[in-house]
Amino acid sequence: RAELEAEALRAPAAAQERPRQDLHGCREVAVAPPDVFGELRHLEPRRAEPIAATISRRLDPQLAELELFAQPEQRIVVYSESNDPLEASGADLTVVRSQPGELTLAGCLEDLYANHGVRTLLSEGGPTLLRALAAEGLIDDFIFTVSPLLVAGSAPTLLSGEAFEPPLGLALENAWRSDSFLFLHYTRQR
Repeated sequence: RAELEAEALRAPAAAQERPRQDLHGCREVAVAPPDVFGELRHLEPRRAEPIAATISRRLDPQLAELELFAQPEQRIVVYSESNDPLEASGADLTVVRSQPGELTLAGCLEDLYANHGVRTLLSEGGPTLLRALAAEGLIDDFIFTVSPLLVAGSAPTLLSGEAFEPPLGLALENAWRSDSFLFLHYTRQR
């Protein structure tokens, strides 16, 4: 879980049904599109560059060509089932290797926590990764953005894959407002 420094505004209990909080006065706020989720809590100050972590089962060689791998202050952890070499041209790179078929999302999160000091994760994966994390019960908090735009089309949904039976329950924790945008913080019901 990558560290994130933020100051959350808690909606008063009376406002929970129709939450309206303004973002003015926050030091830093996580603002994310609907496919981004993570924890938003009062946290200790973060390092200048948070850890970037990714899963590449086959260890795509183009991964090392990303600009991120050339940043000297960047810490990167790559999880893979491949024994192929991977080098960074400037970043502090750690490759964690698993046997084929043994690489799991839960295992990656456990390693980030135990070996890299990560306590909070902001994931910017797409609907397939989000569904996998949700199905395994690995998401504590969701941050949804409601944008003042109406669109149509066949764009992907928030989650892809088979429907959850029963549906996963969420509970509204906080809501923030900035101009006409709403940022909704939900936690998973257990």
